[in-house]
Amino acid sequence: MDNGIKKLFYGLILLVLGLNSSNLWGQGTTASTPTLADGVYQVGTLAELLWITENSSSWDDDFVLTADIDATETKFWDDDDTDNDGALGTNQGWLPLGNTTTKFTGSFDGKNYTISNLRIARNGSTSPSNMKSLGMFGWVIGGTIKNLNLHGLSVSYNGAGDSFATGGLIGFTSGTNTITIENIEVVGTVSSQNQLDNVGGIIGEAQHTVGGLIRCYVDATVSGDGNVGGIVGKMSKYVDSVEYCIVRGTIESTGDNVGGLIGLIPNRNDGADPSLSIRANSVYADITDPNVPDSNYFVGGLLGKIEDVDLDDITVDYNIVNSDDIVGYEMVAGLIGSAEYWSSVRTNLEYNIFTTGTSAVKDQVDNEGALLGEGQGCSGTPAATTNIVPIGTPDQSNGTGCVTPTTINASEFYSATKFNTNWGDSSIYPSYFENKSGFQSRNPYVFNKNYLFRNEDGIPYIRSIRAENDDDTYIASETVTLVVEYNEAVKVNGTPQISLNSSGKADYISGSGSKKIKFLYTIASPQNTADLNYSGNITLGSGAAIVSQADNTIAASLELPLSNSNNTIADLHNIIIDAQLPTVSSFTISPTATKLGKSDTATITVVFSENMTANPQIKLGTSGAWVDLSLGTSSTTWTYFYDGSSYSGSEGSISATVSGTDLAGNAYAGSDSLALDIDVTNPTVVITDDAPSDVVSGTGVVNITATFSEGMQTSPAPTITISSTTYSM
Repeated sequence: MDNGIKKLFYGLILLVLGLNSSNLWGQGTTASTPTLADGVYQVGTLAELLWITENSSSWDDDFVLTADIDATETKFWDDDDTDNDGALGTNQGWLPLGNTTTKFTGSFDGKNYTISNLRIARNGSTSPSNMKSLGMFGWVIGGTIKNLNLHGLSVSYNGAGDSFATGGLIGFTSGTNTITIENIEVVGTVSSQNQLDNVGGIIGEAQHTVGGLIRCYVDATVSGDGNVGGIVGKMSKYVDSVEYCIVRGTIESTGDNVGGLIGLIPNRNDGADPSLSIRANSVYADITDPNVPDSNYFVGGLLGKIEDVDLDDITVDYNIVNSDDIVGYEMVAGLIGSAEYWSSVRTNLEYNIFTTGTSAVKDQVDNEGALLGEGQGCSGTPAATTNIVPIGTPDQSNGTGCVTPTTINASEFYSATKFNTNWGDSSIYPSYFENKSGFQSRNPYVFNKNYLFRNEDGIPYIRSIRAENDDDTYIASETVTLVVEYNEAVKVNGTPQISLNSSGKADYISGSGSKKIKFLYTIASPQNTADLNYSGNITLGSGAAIVSQADNTIAASLELPLSNSNNTIADLHNIIIDAQLPTVSSFTISPTATKLGKSDTATITVVFSENMTANPQIKLGTSGAWVDLSLGTSSTTWTYFYDGSSYSGSEGSISATVSGTDLAGNAYAGSDSLALDIDVTNPTVVITDDAPSDVVSGTGVVNITATFSEGMQTSPAPTITISSTTYSM
């Protein structure tokens, strides 16, 4: 069924059933249908979010956020509590998008807006019965979810094996369709106890085979009974990549397999040979079991355990682990707790940084390692590694792992040769590196504007820049408001500016003391661009500054996100700037004539510099009326047909002028004109003679004079008829 027809069909069903006047998922808010624009639902309120949960028929459609949404009310939601008083029902909270009956396959673009205080709280009596996976999205089998911030998120499950997986963003993914997850920020708690394993800050269990997780940020307490990861709890099938993600907070497990990024990669045993890239991620979270020394095996700063028996297709490189605690019972390591079948560890585990105190990696037996707790092929002397480990390594060799805990000179590690060879064209700031409990770089190196030292020294950084305006075309004198979002509150002095690719500039106007500061762009002619974006970083100018609100001695970063990072104006919007005023390229008359009389016809042609809306107008003389031009050979060419027999406008030596508006709405403001001489008024005549008393004798002579109201042609000369005889005058 055609998408538009399908939406109309479902809308009619809802109208017939009267769903707009009742609550399917009991709460005080009544669902409101989002506006549909160009096939995409525009979601800007909690009521519109609720509509999505109540209409599973829409879960293959496209959605976009248009504003921040406070979802605090969801803590009361369920199928019984209809008035938000908590007296009825179990307050199960948000109803995830996608379940065992209907999977989510559409797209959801948060446009870097924030859904705050979303709550899910389920137990063994979870309702509805097909809701087996928890997260904002329950079960996803295809599509794209990007540019979404979930702040104050609370997802919890406490039941006996009733849920497949629990994630901050998605509970469970599966299938062979591509699933793309980009620019997701989760701040809050994700917890699952007394149930089946698999808990992740972004995804509980990833069982899909195509797609990646890129630029995800988790600052949360993520906890469960096993297979717990800061990004993915269990990766049952290899996705393409986990890249440029950052994890903070605490990752906890009361069972086995816990990692800063991924808890468990099980043995696939599916005959497939995909590849997995774990690259340029940063983990600052504590990774621990609060019940040590009871039982907690396979703990790693990046990965808890890799069981795959054919592991040559996984690459772990350019990652940073800087955790105060990586604690478990056995098989504990700074990077990977266990990878006993990884025969290519020497070549696929490289250029990672593990830096922390000497006692950060702790277990109760002797299988701990600075990099790898358990690995394959460790007889003899292990090959030198290209990973950086602490100056003070754990007080053991390296467990059963086959990677020697060797310190590499930091300046060598940061060399442009190594980074450019492996990362391509990247911006590197080779400042200094100290193996302490935290990074101390004032100039962090950057890859795709992903700060790998991510605010360890308190430098506020820019997360995104977007526009408050709708996607549209804007013309001269109109304004566009830009919002620059920092990771923390900043203080602004003076008037910083942003240079734009339209040749204009946006000036700071408000927001000091908050995370979001605003800039106003007033469009002036002839500024122009087909896709508004910035052409450089924020500039300060005289007396201007942007500093941390918490510590005004720390200057905030002025670097705006790189293009194609899903955080730029062009990534998030389609704003066209057209302040290029139309001009007249030519103004002609055919046939060429110096005078136009009552019996003449002619065509006046006006060619504009760009297409014009219907219809430009022409005016002949100052007293003439404006009349429409007719479309010529294209929307740039317009004509006027002059017919002297019906003309009633200005006469004499006059100028033809035009007016009109281009397709963007810019008015022609030029002074081009065409000189004309028009005379369509019949001449009058006064006839006089010199005969006394108008009497002429038979032989007399009289002179007859015809005085015309205007000059007359001399060839042929005017004539006079006397007694049926015509004479030339």
